[in-house]
Amino acid sequence: MLQKRVIDPSRNWSLLLRSTSASTAQHGPGEMTPCTLACLIGRTTGYVAATVIVDPRASEECDQTKPGIVCGAGVEQWPDAAAAQQRADYLKTVLSAAPILGTEYATLQGNLLLRVSGKLTPFVADQYKAAFTA
Repeated sequence: MLQKRVIDPSRNWSLLLRSTSASTAQHGPGEMTPCTLACLIGRTTGYVAATVIVDPRASEECDQTKPGIVCGAGVEQWPDAAAAQQRADYLKTVLSAAPILGTEYATLQGNLLLRVSGKLTPFVADQYKAAFTA
């Protein structure tokens, strides 16, 4: 099931971010990685659940019919903290090796990985991080 959240910058979006728990299977294709969110979910090497957060401040590149991290942010739930760390390391390696794929900010908390589009400012990414780790 595809579920997207649109963040209204005039609202207290940190509450919205906290409400988009990765505890239910939600995914959005269109990632800028070799495998889309949809092909990772539920596989032995994939994550348990994911949520894409559509933030209108992110980018004109966002295809809202197939939202991905470029649309704002996302939370991935992995089977354990080690798997989440491995995913964060993989993304860092891929994005560092191929800058054309873009940039993003990543924050780990246990088995959850918050990914924020590099199209957002560092200040906004820090706000996501603060809400995620609160």
